[in-house]
Amino acid sequence: MSITSNADGGKLAAVVGSGNIWLSGDAGATWSEVTAGAAQDWRDIASSADGTKLAAVCDSIWLSHDAGATWTEVATAEASGDGGWQSVASSSDGSKLAAGEVQGHVWLSTDSGATWTTTPLAPTVVPTTTPAPTVTTLPTKAVLDYTLAVKLIADDGVAYDGFGDRSMAADGNIIVVGAYMASGCRTSSPTGAPSPRPTGGSGDEDEDEDDYYGDDCRALGAAYLFRTTDGGITYDQVAKLTAADGAADDWFGYSVAIDGGTVVVGAYGAGTGGAVYVFRTSDGGATYAQVAKLTAGDASRYDYSGYSVAINGGTVVVGAYGDDDGGSGSGAVYVFRTSDGGTTYVEVAKLTAADGAADDWFGYSVAIDGGTVVVGA
Repeated sequence: MSITSNADGGKLAAVVGSGNIWLSGDAGATWSEVTAGAAQDWRDIASSADGTKLAAVCDSIWLSHDAGATWTEVATAEASGDGGWQSVASSSDGSKLAAGEVQGHVWLSTDSGATWTTTPLAPTVVPTTTPAPTVTTLPTKAVLDYTLAVKLIADDGVAYDGFGDRSMAADGNIIVVGAYMASGCRTSSPTGAPSPRPTGGSGDEDEDEDDYYGDDCRALGAAYLFRTTDGGITYDQVAKLTAADGAADDWFGYSVAIDGGTVVVGAYGAGTGGAVYVFRTSDGGATYAQVAKLTAGDASRYDYSGYSVAINGGTVVVGAYGDDDGGSGSGAVYVFRTSDGGTTYVEVAKLTAADGAADDWFGYSVAIDGGTVVVGA
């Protein structure tokens, strides 16, 4: 499930698994259901600032340029060999789109989805000279012509890092990609991905893996930042963000958000109940530094705070769908605000549903624009 909003919060769009697309033109007061093909296993949706351009992903990419009234299927992940699309992000004018495949590839479009491009996998050893990118064509449907735009690859990425699997965000010339399993070792994955194991050893897979990788390296997670200086033709990796106090099974990077020079990264397995880390750049995106770690004042185990995050200006919204104030798994959302330019953040509100009940998972997804916060349950 996922939800998105236009700039003023008046137009909302939501998708749910094994269903259709839901739209609201009155800030959520009423909703209407629209069909994009048959019922789909929807995973994410994104909107332009004016709400006219929407992009949604399931096993295919679907686009609407009339505020969701009609939809066009433009590409299938099966055809590109990766099994489906997991996430999508849009620029404010809807001209730049980024879509992440289940197995970690990121595809970009700079013309509202008319064409998509990517680049080859990065080599294991950084070459002394930069090779020319090879352009691969994204499979097409209907009468649309698609070409590969840009493919983003982590400089140190390995299989099952979860790069682009669960989270991506974009603002201006910066793209943030979460890699919540990054660490170089694998036990069990939240997505059920197969687990590469060292060969030989004692016969105890967990024990052998600890000996091979070390006890403290599993699923710390990371977030990668890419920047373009040529209008989206090329992107360079400018930073790899990790938590200053990262630990095994933090799942740092499961959720990400960006607004201007501030990047927010969720780590819902960190500490007691999860955490969110705030990073900021002071040099136009060349470097980023951790400036804050946000935790709930009443955090408890299995709250999963940081499973979803959103940011608007000085306000950060954090989903904690495991919170149990209204029953086990009823969920909650925490709101943090800075009044000193980001030096410190204070928890200013805890949001729960008036009719909350056990297993609602309130906070599974969140969005914010100005004074309006939207929460999925």
